[in-house]
Amino acid sequence: MSDITPIELTIGIAFSNKDLLLQALTHSSYARHVGNPKNHNEWLALLGDTLLELIVVDYLYQISTDLWKKDVMSQKRDELVCDRRLVEFAKQIGLVSSIRVKNENGKTSQKNIAEAFEALLAAIYLDRAILSDYQGFIDAQSWFVKNFIDRSYEPIASNVRSNCPDLAFPVEKLEGAIGKIFHNKALLQKSMTHSSYAANFTNTPNYDNQKLAILGNALLDFVVLHYLYRNNTYRLKGVLSDDRDLLVGDEMLLMLVYQMKLKQFIRHNGIVGSKALTDTFKALLAAIYLDRGISEASEWFVKWLPTEIINRLKTFSDRNSLTSGDSQVNPNNLPSEVGVDYSQLHDLLQQGKWEEADIETREVMLKVAGLMKGKPPLNYLPLDSIRQFPCIDLETIDLLWIKYSNGRFGFSVQQCLLLDVEKNWDKFGDLVGWKVNGIWQSKNERIFHLSAPSGHLPSAAIRAAGNGKVRMSIYSRIESCHAREKRSPDKER
Repeated sequence: MSDITPIELTIGIAFSNKDLLLQALTHSSYARHVGNPKNHNEWLALLGDTLLELIVVDYLYQISTDLWKKDVMSQKRDELVCDRRLVEFAKQIGLVSSIRVKNENGKTSQKNIAEAFEALLAAIYLDRAILSDYQGFIDAQSWFVKNFIDRSYEPIASNVRSNCPDLAFPVEKLEGAIGKIFHNKALLQKSMTHSSYAANFTNTPNYDNQKLAILGNALLDFVVLHYLYRNNTYRLKGVLSDDRDLLVGDEMLLMLVYQMKLKQFIRHNGIVGSKALTDTFKALLAAIYLDRGISEASEWFVKWLPTEIINRLKTFSDRNSLTSGDSQVNPNNLPSEVGVDYSQLHDLLQQGKWEEADIETREVMLKVAGLMKGKPPLNYLPLDSIRQFPCIDLETIDLLWIKYSNGRFGFSVQQCLLLDVEKNWDKFGDLVGWKVNGIWQSKNERIFHLSAPSGHLPSAAIRAAGNGKVRMSIYSRIESCHAREKRSPDKER
């Protein structure tokens, strides 16, 4: 590992886990270039994006007064978390020259810089969270606020908040419903106060839950991403984002609201719509965070998640552990929707016989295509067969390649690379080594070794699909199968 002491001096943080810092500064293009395609900063950037928003919104909430409207806080938040400001922050601490990226022009884009900064923030949090999540958050927040917050944001007026709850409000009943006892009862009550009620029945029109909801929204994103990060070792970026959307979406929040029977506690004047309900849940989460800390808020949210959702995420986690090489593959349990035997492919890949495995992959896929049509194995992969290729079979083949190449080869690896070049087939060919110096290589020039570029294999099955347009349909099928998998969490694999 290269000496990262100059980087630590640049950012003013000494890391316990040096590899984590290096990963935060490593773009996926560089990771693929050095033969370690999973050791990049995409995961960290996603987590850092939510952490950054939470840090900023938390800071703004703490310095705000009840005279601040929610729009003021939202505007100040947007000013601090936009990519333009993140690039400025990165340049301010001399971070740009330390970012490791490998692309055609050799330059680091503004997007690369912004994501590296977010990844760095997440890395600081995770490095310090070894002691506790609370310590990780405090250290990451302190580092960011000290280095990048303009003190002109702080208001001149003192922060005035009432700590006197309405004695008529059923605090104890609400605490029983949510399973959490509050130190600051007024804060809990405020989380249940809609703006329509504050405007008509309190002396402070802005004493409602709107700013708490903004804080809760940022907190919810972070809590969910952190939960997914801790419980899943390997995910495609798109799958991770989809899982996050599942857990933070209105449908999930409304389910939790009704499960806790929160609606009866909301103080409002008029009809309480879906947005008011989801905002109230977010405000409640923020209130728990302010009253009890980030660890308790996170644990409380996860505790209320339905069992079927936890099981669904566990299913994805088990699948990901297979792709990361952390589990054993049972050759007697390689599922196929049409009864194809994948044990030979398993054995060849396990032994590192990449050329033979490449040919076997083509043969089993042709066999599947034939069985789909009630015929013997075909000699090519027609478009209609690819579009209807059984997801279970495609996943079995893909997971075997990923497992035994340690994430270097496989259809989903190739799909990810294709998306990196915006589905440009020529650029994709350059990236995986099928095209060299502008010339497409013949099948005899494939590299059947782990030193081959990431995504180089499998290739024989891709050639069996004909021209580039039809070949790309295999990756479209991979994508649609992933989508189907997310819609069918209880399906036995």
